[in-house]
Amino acid sequence: MKKLFRCIFALCLLCAIDVYASPANDSFLDDNLYKCIIDSYNLLKNESKDYSYSILAEELNEIENLDCSKYSGNIDDLTGLNKMLGLKTINLSGNTFLGGSSNIKVGENSKLKSKITLPPNLNLTDIKYEIVNPKKASVKDGVVTGLSSGSTYIIMTAKISNNEIKEKYLVSVLETNPLKKSNNANLSSLTLTPGNIEFKSELKKYTTIVSKETTSIVIKATLANNKASFVSGYGPRTVNLNIGYNDVLIKVKAEDGTINTYTIGVVRSDGNNANTYLSDLILSVGKINFSRDVFIYTLTVSSDVDKIDIKPVTESYTSKAVVSDTKLKEGENKITITVTAENGSTKNYELIVNKEEYESEKNYLKDLKISGYDINFSKKKQNYEIKINNESSLDILATPNNSTATVSITGNKNLKNNSKVTIKVVDEDNKTREYIITIKKSLFESLTYKEYILFTEFLIIFILILVIIFRPKNNTLNKSRNVVYKPSNKVCKNCGTINNANSKVCYVCGKRF
Repeated sequence: MKKLFRCIFALCLLCAIDVYASPANDSFLDDNLYKCIIDSYNLLKNESKDYSYSILAEELNEIENLDCSKYSGNIDDLTGLNKMLGLKTINLSGNTFLGGSSNIKVGENSKLKSKITLPPNLNLTDIKYEIVNPKKASVKDGVVTGLSSGSTYIIMTAKISNNEIKEKYLVSVLETNPLKKSNNANLSSLTLTPGNIEFKSELKKYTTIVSKETTSIVIKATLANNKASFVSGYGPRTVNLNIGYNDVLIKVKAEDGTINTYTIGVVRSDGNNANTYLSDLILSVGKINFSRDVFIYTLTVSSDVDKIDIKPVTESYTSKAVVSDTKLKEGENKITITVTAENGSTKNYELIVNKEEYESEKNYLKDLKISGYDINFSKKKQNYEIKINNESSLDILATPNNSTATVSITGNKNLKNNSKVTIKVVDEDNKTREYIITIKKSLFESLTYKEYILFTEFLIIFILILVIIFRPKNNTLNKSRNVVYKPSNKVCKNCGTINNANSKVCYVCGKRF
């Protein structure tokens, strides 16, 4: 009976204990992070895989959004997160992660050691630091300086895809001891060719993607402390790459033997990347509301902008972007950004730039005077109308507003009704402004002497025709008398002038009859 009670008691204890199970996938160390990943995959695929399922690499890459708010305060380690190459947004709010600890002397500097590893599409932004005990140390841009002996925590707060993330660092400050060796095992710079990483002092893990044709990369690194050294085989070097994921390690050994490791995850593409999207379009002038799925943008710039510099940022490192001519003329300019994916597929983004017309301040008239007439001149007013007498031209005085401008006048001869006199002002940049004077004359004042004669003759003929058409008719008389009427005037065949019947010479043109 006692044995039975002991068995029941042992069984109760086992049920009461919260047993911690490590994740099914060896890439991850934190069970709650792995649960969040399985939850996200099930939500994406509408499946119901349990937490013992070992998720595959290609399944990880399908997850774009990871919301771990359900596990707020219960995730401690982000190891393996950088393997999720398709991840675009993540929510880790409510969790504070433990970063690397730092041991520095009073007056010495050291870069904080972050343990947050992110996929290639995610970065920390809006990074801020808060010191629990500001008497012990100060921090600026991730570099901590020892102020007095003792220990304190530094809290880093940042944003990942607009969600908050925190990391806590333990800083121990020691009294200055000239005999003690430096523990600074940090890098001050880290670059790779080809490839692209944004080196930050507080980050120790990076990820980048290279094309299939990239069989190796060259790593360059600079030590932050001249007493530190690179661990043999893990310093600046050329590294051969396999297709897929490659872990590249840089190890720095401090003077006191402390070893710091930088990890670069290099993904060598298989050559089938078809990503032709841009993630951003950076302009030297003006702003646009960029979106990867919007392919045409419009922008207006001032007349003094002759060229716009454009920096396209591709979503995939293996894609290339080429920008057409960016020199601007007045009016509409079409600039094309062509994105070519690794597999050869292309997509075009267009930027329509409207350059405003140049408005010169040097091609105005200062004054415009017309002898005998008042036009109420204003330099901003370019069109005028005046009624003149029988002049054939006007006495015009046009004074430019700027001494370097030139003035020319056209149309100021043989003025008639609706004639236009143009005053053209050209500045030193060859920019033109025109002032127009429209002439108004009565019809008779616009006629020349010859036109008067012709008009009079036309009027006489017209009256005669009316008289003939509308005169009284006597049909009886016409029938009884066979009368033939002959015109008594002579019409000049040369100019058409009606002359007296006895005239021998046309009194207008002098032609003999």
